Amino acid sequence: MKKCVMFALLSLAVLNGRAAVSNILWKTWLVLPTVYDFNTAENWAYADWSTAYLPGTNDVATFWFWYGAPLWDRNWRIRFSESITNNGVIARAPLYGYHATFDLDQKTWSLLNDYTLNSGRGGRIVLTNGVLNVGRTLQLDATTDLPEVRTNGIWGAADMEINTSNLTVNGVHAILNGGPNPALNKVAVRGQMLIGGTGTGVVSLCGGTYTNSSPTMWHYIGRDAAAYGRLEVSGGTNLLVPASGGSLVGGRLGRGDIAVSGGLTVFKGALYLAYFSGSAFDLTVSGGRLDLTQLQVGREGQGSFTCTGGEVNMTGQLALGVAANGVGAVTISGGTVKTAADVAMGSAAGAVADLTLSGSGLLQCRRIYKVSNDVTAHAGLLFDGGTLQASTSLSNVIDVLDEVCLTTNGLVLDSDGKNVSIRSVLQNQTGQAGSLTKKGAGTLTLAAARTATGPVSVLGGTLVASNALAVAEGLSTVNGTLTLTAGSLSIAAGAALAGTGTVSSLELAGNAVVSRAKADGWVTALQADSLSTGGPLTVSLTGYTVGDLEAVLPLIRTPSPLDVSQVTVTVDGQTLPGVRAVARVDQGQNVLGVKYFSGTLFSVY
Repeated sequence: MKKCVMFALLSLAVLNGRAAVSNILWKTWLVLPTVYDFNTAENWAYADWSTAYLPGTNDVATFWFWYGAPLWDRNWRIRFSESITNNGVIARAPLYGYHATFDLDQKTWSLLNDYTLNSGRGGRIVLTNGVLNVGRTLQLDATTDLPEVRTNGIWGAADMEINTSNLTVNGVHAILNGGPNPALNKVAVRGQMLIGGTGTGVVSLCGGTYTNSSPTMWHYIGRDAAAYGRLEVSGGTNLLVPASGGSLVGGRLGRGDIAVSGGLTVFKGALYLAYFSGSAFDLTVSGGRLDLTQLQVGREGQGSFTCTGGEVNMTGQLALGVAANGVGAVTISGGTVKTAADVAMGSAAGAVADLTLSGSGLLQCRRIYKVSNDVTAHAGLLFDGGTLQASTSLSNVIDVLDEVCLTTNGLVLDSDGKNVSIRSVLQNQTGQAGSLTKKGAGTLTLAAARTATGPVSVLGGTLVASNALAVAEGLSTVNGTLTLTAGSLSIAAGAALAGTGTVSSLELAGNAVVSRAKADGWVTALQADSLSTGGPLTVSLTGYTVGDLEAVLPLIRTPSPLDVSQVTVTVDGQTLPGVRAVARVDQGQNVLGVKYFSGTLFSVY
């Protein structure tokens, strides 16, 4: 009886002279034809490396494309003539500069367990034109000692459908969905994605679809302290976190970045940048679309988010400098960043949060505010152009922050039909005269002081200021309504004012400039409910001919008295004979204008 049991156990452990789970070696040491058939037993060996076996469901297909001998350093193309199922795969990447291509020829390669790339010398492995099913983990986890390659080569999939429980990329650059046919490029991951767990890992998503189906899994890029991970998205539709119960952590303890330049990328859970102390992580969006639930930039480490193009949409909060000593920096210089919620800055002691809006960038939000009252927390805004757009009414679109600095390009705020306010002091960026521009319907109220000295413009809607607005330089344009509840809009010597809107109280210093350009097409006057002047003024016209000025061109309308004897008129920087300032009364208002008087003698050279 015991002999029968022993025989049964032996039969389970040995199949055709092989162990139940055996490594069957691809004959990389032999000089074979240019194209090799995966399904030909003579191309495989077991144990003594001479016996031919085609790997089956109990075997691990093993590919040593590098083994330290020059004979092995070559290019390979392995073609599938039939679909096949193996227990798993173990592979070594070729030497740097060489490649191995697996052409599945519309066949299916199924693995009951792992596909493991565990070592190599910097070369390339590419799978193309078929289906790869991995029962457990697609584990591209290798190391290299070659100084000329940062990662241990490239593992690529082109026109491939890949289904796997988990995806691990460490020491490898994985290029997925790289084929020309989007319908054939599919990656489906049922569990965790890990990029750069202990070393350097890079994943490029080039097109097609990438879908994760785990509703609760946390994914990592740059997980451990010495790790670096990078995710590049240049095309396709990519669902990285499918539900609110899951998250992606960029820089758990390590470093890394995400670069989005095209396609659609979706995080239905949270995206954390620089999670623990000592970590560093960057998110860059230059094109495509990124949809998120919430984004935390610099939780405990140093995180940054830069948008230069494309669009970023959030249903939840954008948070900068979240936990104690976390550092978060956001720069929006192009594209659009929209959140239906708030921008929360400096949420804990020692946290540092800085946001810069510049160029053609647009930020739409409900409110920007500092969370923590701790004096060691910092929250600052720098406006160097771009547009801040209000998403809701009756909110402090800029609440109390440590500093709000304006450059010459300044803050452009689009109230977009909403009624909003600013509760922070608006100040000059060092060495610059900060400008403020209000556009769009609705009302913007400056509930705090403005110490910035650049232009103040109202291109649409209403701007209400609770303090005087002093302009030391630049051109201010008022085409909407500017209401000052205390003080006046004061234009200093050399500074200029233009527009056809309404100012409740206006002061023009001696040598201030009233400007009008024909290209703007304005034919009505600026209404100043109160006007005072401090000396001689200059009216500067651009693009007009004397024929355009035969009828009076109205510039300022006011109930206050006007003295045209102190007004000099220039056209394109020159004084023209017969062109001079005039004042007339219209329905009880004094109107300052410019008119050309014919009959004046002048010479033509």
